[in-house]
Amino acid sequence: MIETFSEKDIKGLLLLSQLEKWDYSEADLHTIFSSGDVFGHRNENGDIVSSVAVISYKNQSAFIGMVIVRKDYRKQGLAGQLMKHCLQVLSPEMNAYLIATKEGKHLYQTAGFKTVDYVSKYISSEYTPRAFKVSGFYT
Repeated sequence: MIETFSEKDIKGLLLLSQLEKWDYSEADLHTIFSSGDVFGHRNENGDIVSSVAVISYKNQSAFIGMVIVRKDYRKQGLAGQLMKHCLQVLSPEMNAYLIATKEGKHLYQTAGFKTVDYVSKYISSEYTPRAFKVSGFYT
Protein backbone atom coordinates (compact mmCIF):
# COMPACT_ATOMS: atom_id res chain seq x y z
CA MET A 1 0.00 0.00 0.00
CA ILE A 2 1.30 3.46 -0.91
CA GLU A 3 1.65 5.86 1.98
CA THR A 4 2.53 9.51 2.33
CA PHE A 5 5.86 10.04 4.06
CA SER A 6 6.79 12.93 6.33
CA GLU A 7 10.01 14.40 7.62
CA LYS A 8 10.00 11.79 10.39
CA ASP A 9 10.77 9.29 7.59
CA ILE A 10 13.97 11.03 6.46
CA LYS A 11 16.20 8.47 8.17
CA GLY A 12 14.50 5.62 6.28
CA LEU A 13 14.59 7.52 3.00
CA LEU A 14 18.31 8.22 3.46
CA LEU A 15 18.90 4.51 4.05
CA LEU A 16 16.98 3.64 0.88
CA SER A 17 18.97 6.25 -1.05
CA GLN A 18 22.28 4.91 0.26
CA LEU A 19 21.35 1.27 -0.42
CA GLU A 20 20.58 2.10 -4.04
CA LYS A 21 23.62 4.36 -4.44
CA TRP A 22 21.66 7.58 -4.89
CA ASP A 23 23.23 10.71 -3.47
CA TYR A 24 20.43 12.37 -1.50
CA SER A 25 21.48 14.11 1.71
CA GLU A 26 19.42 14.97 4.75
CA ALA A 27 19.39 18.62 3.63
CA ASP A 28 18.11 17.54 0.18
CA LEU A 29 15.24 15.65 1.78
CA HIS A 30 14.28 18.56 4.05
CA THR A 31 14.13 20.75 0.93
CA ILE A 32 11.97 18.21 -0.90
CA PHE A 33 9.55 17.96 2.04
CA SER A 34 9.34 21.74 2.30
CA SER A 35 8.23 22.02 -1.33
CA GLY A 36 6.46 18.77 -2.20
CA ASP A 37 5.03 15.42 -1.20
CA VAL A 38 6.84 12.11 -0.86
CA PHE A 39 5.12 8.74 -1.26
CA GLY A 40 6.24 5.15 -1.15
CA HIS A 41 5.96 1.62 0.18
CA ARG A 42 7.12 -0.08 3.37
CA ASN A 43 7.79 -3.76 3.85
CA GLU A 44 6.34 -5.92 6.64
CA ASN A 45 9.14 -4.73 8.97
CA GLY A 46 8.27 -1.06 8.38
CA ASP A 47 11.37 -0.39 6.26
CA ILE A 48 10.92 2.01 3.34
CA VAL A 49 11.41 0.05 0.10
CA SER A 50 10.28 2.61 -2.48
CA SER A 51 9.86 6.34 -2.87
CA VAL A 52 8.75 9.09 -5.20
CA ALA A 53 8.53 12.86 -4.74
CA VAL A 54 6.07 15.24 -6.42
CA ILE A 55 6.75 18.96 -6.39
CA SER A 56 3.97 21.16 -7.77
CA TYR A 57 4.61 24.67 -9.02
CA LYS A 58 2.20 27.59 -9.26
CA ASN A 59 2.56 27.72 -13.04
CA GLN A 60 0.53 24.49 -13.32
CA SER A 61 3.52 22.21 -13.71
CA ALA A 62 4.98 19.53 -11.47
CA PHE A 63 8.27 17.73 -11.16
CA ILE A 64 8.46 14.05 -10.29
CA GLY A 65 11.68 12.76 -8.78
CA MET A 66 13.30 10.54 -6.19
CA VAL A 67 11.86 7.42 -7.85
CA ILE A 68 13.71 4.68 -6.00
CA VAL A 69 12.82 1.01 -5.46
CA ARG A 70 15.03 -1.18 -3.30
CA LYS A 71 16.74 -3.80 -5.45
CA ASP A 72 15.18 -6.79 -3.69
CA TYR A 73 11.67 -5.31 -4.25
CA ARG A 74 11.99 -4.60 -7.97
CA LYS A 75 9.90 -6.34 -10.64
CA GLN A 76 6.86 -6.33 -8.33
CA GLY A 77 5.12 -3.32 -9.88
CA LEU A 78 5.95 -0.87 -7.09
CA ALA A 79 7.42 1.80 -9.39
CA GLY A 80 4.40 1.56 -11.71
CA GLN A 81 2.06 1.97 -8.73
CA LEU A 82 4.02 5.03 -7.61
CA MET A 83 3.88 6.63 -11.05
CA LYS A 84 0.13 5.98 -11.31
CA HIS A 85 -0.35 7.49 -7.85
CA CYS A 86 1.67 10.60 -8.77
CA LEU A 87 -0.38 11.22 -11.88
CA GLN A 88 -3.61 10.75 -9.90
CA VAL A 89 -2.68 13.33 -7.24
CA LEU A 90 -1.90 15.94 -9.90
CA SER A 91 -4.72 17.80 -11.57
CA PRO A 92 -5.28 16.84 -15.23
CA GLU A 93 -4.35 20.38 -16.33
CA MET A 94 -0.86 20.08 -14.88
CA ASN A 95 2.19 19.27 -16.97
CA ALA A 96 4.42 16.73 -15.23
CA TYR A 97 8.16 16.57 -15.85
CA LEU A 98 10.93 14.27 -14.71
CA ILE A 99 14.51 13.39 -15.46
CA ALA A 100 14.82 9.70 -16.30
CA THR A 101 17.74 7.35 -15.96
CA LYS A 102 18.11 4.76 -18.68
CA GLU A 103 16.92 2.16 -16.15
CA GLY A 104 13.64 4.04 -15.61
CA LYS A 105 12.97 5.06 -19.21
CA HIS A 106 10.59 2.16 -19.95
CA LEU A 107 8.59 2.83 -16.77
CA TYR A 108 8.10 6.49 -17.67
CA GLN A 109 7.20 5.76 -21.29
CA THR A 110 4.63 3.23 -20.07
CA ALA A 111 3.18 5.96 -17.82
CA GLY A 112 2.79 8.23 -20.89
CA PHE A 113 5.91 10.41 -20.65
CA LYS A 114 7.75 11.39 -23.80
CA THR A 115 11.41 12.36 -24.20
CA VAL A 116 11.79 16.06 -24.98
CA ASP A 117 15.50 16.60 -24.24
CA TYR A 118 18.54 15.08 -22.56
CA VAL A 119 20.53 16.03 -19.45
CA SER A 120 24.07 14.97 -18.60
CA LYS A 121 25.43 14.60 -15.10
CA TYR A 122 29.14 14.88 -14.47
CA ILE A 123 30.65 13.74 -11.20
CA SER A 124 34.14 14.56 -9.99
CA SER A 125 36.04 12.85 -7.21
CA GLU A 126 37.28 16.25 -6.02
CA TYR A 127 36.41 19.89 -6.43
CA THR A 128 38.70 22.87 -6.07
CA PRO A 129 36.67 26.07 -5.98
CA ARG A 130 38.13 29.06 -7.76
CA ALA A 131 36.74 32.48 -8.41
CA PHE A 132 36.58 33.93 -11.88
CA LYS A 133 35.37 37.28 -13.10
CA VAL A 134 32.47 37.55 -15.51
CA SER A 135 30.99 40.93 -16.52
CA GLY A 136 32.47 42.60 -13.46
CA PHE A 137 31.23 39.99 -10.98
CA TYR A 138 33.13 37.24 -9.23
CA THR A 139 31.69 33.78 -8.85
